[in-house]
Amino acid sequence: MSTNDSFTGFAHHPVEVVAEWRSKTVATRTPEVGWHEQWQLDFRFECTSSPILLALIVQLHNGGTYDRLHRSNADHAPSLRLSFAPRDWFESDVVDITLSQSGQGGSALASTQVRDRQLKSDPRDVVNVPVAASATTQTGGVCHLAAVPSLGFTAKVVVLAKSDTENARARWRVRNNFAEGLPELYGFLLQGRLSGDLPVVT
Repeated sequence: MSTNDSFTGFAHHPVEVVAEWRSKTVATRTPEVGWHEQWQLDFRFECTSSPILLALIVQLHNGGTYDRLHRSNADHAPSLRLSFAPRDWFESDVVDITLSQSGQGGSALASTQVRDRQLKSDPRDVVNVPVAASATTQTGGVCHLAAVPSLGFTAKVVVLAKSDTENARARWRVRNNFAEGLPELYGFLLQGRLSGDLPVVT
């Protein structure tokens, strides 16, 4: 899988991406008291030539959601987290998957849930990470972060130079002159709405 899909006409600044697995010990619930490891992927971006904005996207089969921070959070070195949180260690194989970014005034969260025992036990065994452990991508396109093909799951971000965007009632959108270079799936970037559901593109 390519790490990046570029949009036509946008600014293309180089961006370094580093991905790292981290875990924390979490207490299990009844009927048996114990502990298990809960895993997350931490992503760090660095673009020395431009502050960047990220639009977070989580997709499951043909559906998906997006979220993003306000434009004032444009940064040369933003970070993200992709967490895998089992709902109930003993009673269920459901896992909540959340892609998140913290910023001034709140957080951006795009999430879904799947049912898979192997993902619950140790996501490192089944999650493909195109940018692991580090990679070079660029602004003006989509950076693929993680995928579980057997579940139809993908996590990715649209990485944009701040100069390719404009304020929209304290939020932000892509400048209208870039509309022709933007694929239909990412049409939400032409609007000021920060979060919502992705369109179904056939």
